[in-house]
Amino acid sequence: MMNFSNGVNEAEKVLMPRIGYTILAVIMAIFCTASIILNVTVIIVTMKYRHLRHPINYSLVNLAVADLGVTILGGLLTVETNAVGYFNLGRIGCVIEGFAVAFFAINSFYKAIYLFFWKAYRNFEQSDSWV
Repeated sequence: MMNFSNGVNEAEKVLMPRIGYTILAVIMAIFCTASIILNVTVIIVTMKYRHLRHPINYSLVNLAVADLGVTILGGLLTVETNAVGYFNLGRIGCVIEGFAVAFFAINSFYKAIYLFFWKAYRNFEQSDSWV
C-alpha cells in the first residue's frame, strides 16, 4: 500500500528487526515463567499450611491469582505474538487479551490499595498518638 503523503511504501517500514522480536519474546518468557512459578507457589503454600489462612494472606492469594491471570492471559499471548513477530490472534484474541489484562490489573490495583490502607490502619490502631 502506497502512502502518497510522503511517497513511502508502508509494507517496507520495519519497526524492529526480527532478532529484536525474538530477544523480546525470550525475555518475556523468562519473566512469565518466573511469575507463574512464584504465584503458584504462593497459592499452594497458603492452601497447604493452615496457619497461613488469615484475611491478610487471603488478600495476598487474591493478588497472586490476579497476577497469574495477567501472566497467563496477557504475558504468554504477548510472548507468542513477539515470537511470531506480529499480532496473529485476530479480533477475538485481541478482545480476550485486552479484557483479561484490564480485569486482572484492576483487581491487583484495588487489592494493593486495600493492603496498603489495611496496614496503615493497623499501624494507626496500635499507636497511641495522632502524630
